[in-house]
Amino acid sequence: MKLIAKTKGAVLVATTLLACQQVVAQEQQDITHAWEFAGHVAFAALDKKVALSQGIDDYAFTVGFSVDYLQNGWVTSGKIDILVYDDNAGFTQEVEGQGVFNNGDRSTASSNATAALLSLASGYQWYLGEEQEAAVRLQAGFSVVTASERAIELCTDCYSEKIDINGGVFVSASAQRHVGSVVLGVYFQQFLSGDINNQLGLTISSGF
Repeated sequence: MKLIAKTKGAVLVATTLLACQQVVAQEQQDITHAWEFAGHVAFAALDKKVALSQGIDDYAFTVGFSVDYLQNGWVTSGKIDILVYDDNAGFTQEVEGQGVFNNGDRSTASSNATAALLSLASGYQWYLGEEQEAAVRLQAGFSVVTASERAIELCTDCYSEKIDINGGVFVSASAQRHVGSVVLGVYFQQFLSGDINNQLGLTISSGF
């Protein structure tokens, strides 16, 4: 009887310890990985010779968003930016409306020069402070510029011109700090190839 009781007691203790280990492991897993969503605005400096050849100034305003996956300090980021060029070779075109409220209406529309910048990066994040309320991050990655053109917005058959700006390999550094329920940050991105020299921007993010 004593042997059976000891066996049952050992099984109970082992089961309890296993359950505790599983709870601790789950808590550690919850702490060491997370998702973050961020919005950002930035100023991008472009290669002067390339920009001149494409009829735009050597800078662009960018706005976009990113998704970050953090695990054990490592950070993988996917980002989408809309680049708004300062255009020096814009054009106008007479357009005819085809919508419900402007069917057949004619007007003169001006072109806009924009592009999409798609980026993927990975690196490491170091936490600072007793409560880890701040962090610095270093990453490397690459970007691709697509839909880069001078065109009439919302027009299906209007004239358009391609603006030949290329993305490339980059390294980036950022710093961020918790402010209430959000995280505010600043980042600098230096390109090692392509037609974008660098980017300097501000971010606001939140976990999910």
